Amino acid sequence: MKKWKVYAPVIIPTLCRYEHFYRCLESLERCTGAEYTEVYIGLDYPPSDKYKEGWKRIDTYLSEKEKANKFAKLIVRRRDHNCGINGEGNNGALLVEEIRTKYEYYIFSEDDNEFAPNFLEYMNAGLERYKDNPNVLRICGNLMPWNADYEGCMRTFPHNAFPAMDCNGMGVGIWLNKKFSLPYTKDSILKSWLLTLKTIWLGYSMAIGRFLQQLHKESQLPDVCFRLYCAFNKKYCIFPRISKVKNWGYDGTGLNSDNDPKWIEIQELDTSATFELDDFEIKEYKEVKRFIGQMFDTPPGCSKVKMRWGVLKSYIFYRIVGVRGQDIPQGQRARTYFLKKLFRKREL
Repeated sequence: MKKWKVYAPVIIPTLCRYEHFYRCLESLERCTGAEYTEVYIGLDYPPSDKYKEGWKRIDTYLSEKEKANKFAKLIVRRRDHNCGINGEGNNGALLVEEIRTKYEYYIFSEDDNEFAPNFLEYMNAGLERYKDNPNVLRICGNLMPWNADYEGCMRTFPHNAFPAMDCNGMGVGIWLNKKFSLPYTKDSILKSWLLTLKTIWLGYSMAIGRFLQQLHKESQLPDVCFRLYCAFNKKYCIFPRISKVKNWGYDGTGLNSDNDPKWIEIQELDTSATFELDDFEIKEYKEVKRFIGQMFDTPPGCSKVKMRWGVLKSYIFYRIVGVRGQDIPQGQRARTYFLKKLFRKREL
């Protein structure tokens, strides 16, 4: 039965990860409501020969899928040059521009996601309900309780979804009319003592740790910056109690994900085919606050003071010395290196 007059289109940019993309699209096709959903695929052109084998496999798979699928429509855009994933005119942005005049919201997914059968029902329910609420910025399909006692924190929370000052871009619903420019990047926050201290004070100290960990990588970690935007401005994203998305990029192929397959193994994925979104207030719930605090500030077994002080020390070292502790030349002690830089007794 069709629940909504208009179903949000799904946008998936891809390039060469055939196994991941195959799993992604096949699981999406099995979702309740797939027959009412338009799916837009952007197959980017390989930037070098090492990407061509996987790219050709995806191209062949899509050629067959275009002939027979269970979606309302499957639209494949094959790029004739490499558009990339960042910057103006990137592969995903081109798909967004294509649907802009036809839809008021859409679902964006990476090509390494696997979807629960009720993913589309959850996403469309949230996109429709909160489309006029200025305090809800995204509908997030992925729930990963990093280093947190999720069940312990959320045991008394009565609803099947919740608002949180957090964001996860692994399968996300976006409104086109809720326009705002994300003012923060990894680099801009690390360059600001004020923003860094504010981040730690608000209970997102691990964001600074993540920025320092990814310091030399190209990505500006937009998901983490979006999370901080929500925290700084008391804005919310909606999350499911049981994840509707499982991300397989932790096998080392994800752009911003470490090679840590344990996260693939432990992530729960909903198995239900249907979903009815509970009615709840958009506010900060004590259970959610406790859960977010454990994920981003005080994981079980670690005190808040110890965690925040550890992150702050690493940041102070970086700001004064100009490098991270792990970047100090081999054979030099961190304390000596720091003091020489601090008092400028001689050039390092």
